[in-house]
Amino acid sequence: MKIVKDSVVSLLYTLTYDNAQGELIEQIEKENPFVGLVGHADMLQKFEEQIMGKEIGNKFSVTVKPEDAFGEYDEEAVREVSVSELVDEVGIENDEIFEGNVLSLVDEEDDEEFSALIVEVSNDTVTLDLNHPLAGETIHFEGEILNIRQATADEISAGSVTSF
Repeated sequence: MKIVKDSVVSLLYTLTYDNAQGELIEQIEKENPFVGLVGHADMLQKFEEQIMGKEIGNKFSVTVKPEDAFGEYDEEAVREVSVSELVDEVGIENDEIFEGNVLSLVDEEDDEEFSALIVEVSNDTVTLDLNHPLAGETIHFEGEILNIRQATADEISAGSVTSF
């Protein structure tokens, strides 16, 4: 069977920055493979395009540019907010406010969860970076297709799978 839209794929991969150092971002191994539903936003679209038609046992090497991955880094997504706003309005605990911590926040307009990296803390303000951690980065996948099957009708209507 070949990978097509509505296939459930099980794969392993190593994800690295596509730079001279090739620094490791994530490694998915056989013991706990990635499982995704093709064509339903489980994977980056450009990644899916490159594995379409592959079969069990095929290896892949895929590079994805920022605009096709997590977007370009946006300086306007770095915001300064007051400590009191985070504590009183958002409900963040004081002990969670420190440089390097990643806060899980919810957009009130669409109820979507997003992450914010605390990049600086002063007496009254906190600087948050709302960019995805991989924004602006070209990334590279190396891996292998472990298994493929047709998704069930329930999986297709849900747009996701939980296991192979």
